[in-house]
Amino acid sequence: METIIYVWLCILCISEVFLSIQKKSKPGAVKKSNDRFSLLILWLVIPACISASIVYIEVSDLEVSINAPFVFGLIISFLGSLIRWTAIAHLKDAFTVDVSILEAHSLVSTGMYSYVRHPSYSGLFLNYFGIWIAFQNVYLTIGLSLVILAGIHYRIYVEEQILVAEFGEEYETYKQLTKKLLPFIY
Repeated sequence: METIIYVWLCILCISEVFLSIQKKSKPGAVKKSNDRFSLLILWLVIPACISASIVYIEVSDLEVSINAPFVFGLIISFLGSLIRWTAIAHLKDAFTVDVSILEAHSLVSTGMYSYVRHPSYSGLFLNYFGIWIAFQNVYLTIGLSLVILAGIHYRIYVEEQILVAEFGEEYETYKQLTKKLLPFIY
């Protein structure tokens, strides 16, 4: 059953590479940019976590079977992808893989963004969290989830600094009305 997870991981990786090619900000359209290595950190952390999980599974000879945790994990991962791509589609051209404010940028606070400030990162996290649940190892799930969350939190920190600088009080008010990653919780 590892094969199903490996194929899904390949699909996720290919989609992220496609996203990074298609959604990189165009130099003439950028008003402000300050990524502060946050994209690079995510590009290092995520593959490292994926590699660690695969190595662990292969070295430990852990048998992943189709059962409730496996199915639940894959459902969570698929849901994460749906959330991520819906959030990206909702932002349209305002979504960039590098932290940038475009010339025609406006603050989006509708749809998913009326509940969570960073739904694409929520979806990104759920992609991998679900896969690790499917691997059925609690230590792997908790450990790698914390590493991914650290990378995502740094990215959010960088992104929110540029958003506050651009939108000021409007963004501060938006922050008070919404949660960071989980609706109604966090």
